[in-house]
Amino acid sequence: MNNLFEQLESMASELPLDKKQLLIKLLNAQVSGQSCLDVLTESQDNASTCPHCHSQNIKRNGKINKRQRYLCKSVIVIKAT
Repeated sequence: MNNLFEQLESMASELPLDKKQLLIKLLNAQVSGQSCLDVLTESQDNASTCPHCHSQNIKRNGKINKRQRYLCKSVIVIKAT
């Protein structure tokens, strides 16, 4: 069992920060008896909203390091003329 924990620790150390946070949520859910599927569904729902204004009016905005980027279309940008 100790070997499995060491493997888990090693794999977790290689995860990006957002995936580490998701792993923590999944483990906390498992400890509290919540379904991991509920946590994953909630995380996916949150990913489809703007983290600043929580608008669902977003669009894809390219990829950086194989990760999809998004742009909030609810934000009005005023350009100086």
